[in-house]
Amino acid sequence: MKFQTFFVACALVLSGSALAQTPAKQWDRTLGGSGEERLAGMQPTRDGGSILVGASQSGISGDKTQAHLGGDDAWVVKVDALGRKQWDRTLGGTRYDGATSVQQTADGGYIVAAYSDSPVSDDKTQASQGGVDYWIIKLDAQGTSQWDRTIGGDADDTPISVQQTADGGYVLAGNSSSATSGDKSQASRGRSDYWVVKLDSQGNKQWDRTLGGSRIDAFTSLQPTPDGGYLLGGYSQSDVSGDKTQPSLGGYDFWLVKLDAQGLKQWDRVLGGSENDYLQGLQLTADGGALLAGSSYSGASGDKSQPNLGGRDFWLVKLNAQGTKQWDHAYGTYQEDYLTSLTLSTDGGCLFGSSDFSTYHATKLDAQGAKQWEQTLRADGGYTQLTRVSATSDGGYLLAGMSTDGAVNDKSEPSRGGELYGDYWVVKLAPAVLANHSAKAPAELRVYPNPARSSFTVQLALNMPPSGLQLHLVDAVGRKVLRHALTAASVQVPTDTLPAGLYWLRVSGPQGYQATQRIVLE
Repeated sequence: MKFQTFFVACALVLSGSALAQTPAKQWDRTLGGSGEERLAGMQPTRDGGSILVGASQSGISGDKTQAHLGGDDAWVVKVDALGRKQWDRTLGGTRYDGATSVQQTADGGYIVAAYSDSPVSDDKTQASQGGVDYWIIKLDAQGTSQWDRTIGGDADDTPISVQQTADGGYVLAGNSSSATSGDKSQASRGRSDYWVVKLDSQGNKQWDRTLGGSRIDAFTSLQPTPDGGYLLGGYSQSDVSGDKTQPSLGGYDFWLVKLDAQGLKQWDRVLGGSENDYLQGLQLTADGGALLAGSSYSGASGDKSQPNLGGRDFWLVKLNAQGTKQWDHAYGTYQEDYLTSLTLSTDGGCLFGSSDFSTYHATKLDAQGAKQWEQTLRADGGYTQLTRVSATSDGGYLLAGMSTDGAVNDKSEPSRGGELYGDYWVVKLAPAVLANHSAKAPAELRVYPNPARSSFTVQLALNMPPSGLQLHLVDAVGRKVLRHALTAASVQVPTDTLPAGLYWLRVSGPQGYQATQRIVLE
């Protein structure tokens, strides 16, 4: 099985395992109302800010400007580059609704994956299919709803991930226990299955696929692949049955499934040890492989090469372009360590977030899986749960979750309310500085303006001759859309024929030289 390059942000690989100083906290923000707020999804936005989604029980109070609609509501919050709230939207019907995932769309708006058991009411324009359904909402750039769709079967269907696809449509993936009914065209395989739904640009269903074995299969992560297909990850209790072609290794295992562009299964892969292993994060890497991250109770057994460090460990597995395991590493302590989220970094490594329900914990690894730094952020011993981490365009990181604590330790703002989950809590970490480099060392590649409109300029560092260098611009689905030879230390590149959106700029040359920058075209 072969992955191709997708996120070119990882193209610049550090040689060795250079140590870096632990980054400082730049700012933190508490966002909520007088009731409970639970953050589930977060994504940086092209203006340097971020978009946050989750569930809320609050009425108009604190940061919440719209009335409570019933049960739980989906709550969407847009913040700027300093975490300051720009707008918020409450979305829901008369029963229980909440958002799980969000992505900024090519038109500057947002696609929100939510769940709902509400009938037609308030923001919900279509009837429940039965139990909990996928509820998909398209917002414009100001957070105004443009359309919504309810998609489901006769039982519970909960979306976990939404992504915009190259054709302008959307792919949704989550968990389903529904039989063939409603929008679900295939029978249940077991107690819980992966369920993937492809929509067009207006939210109309094009196809759906049910994937699973005879027992519990829990979806957690999806990535579109450059061939137009999809890589899905989660964890499975099933033995060989249904769509699962490899036996269980013990308890729950990591389970990967590759689909083609029409949603047909191409292959599946089981990875695990003799005990329970839970995949929580999946990213495609610039070398054509994949990085898998989760939690593990297994000792050295099966695919796990290292002994258990105590209770639940963090477990990372790197696959190469052929899908063969290159390495795996266990990280942790004698305590229960719960990995919640994974993001790639622009230096070829990654950062994973974890939580012990009282702290945020971030661990940075280089491209070979060696630990570079750790950062722990504490409140005051109440409930604090990290749910998402993401790299930012300046080389820093966002950590987002929820906390019941007031202004104490690393939390600088008071609680808005809520005794069980509290408020959204967002923390920005500054870019780390490599210990063997000066903080003022010149960048080897400068791109400006960024965002750009009709053109941008690429400027090389003074010690980088342009001989033999090539520039490639890669769009959000991994397609090379522009190629340009660099014939001088400063070159202007026209982009007026390219659509607006997020791109990766890659410069490569002799002796394996490569450098990568993220750029936004407006």
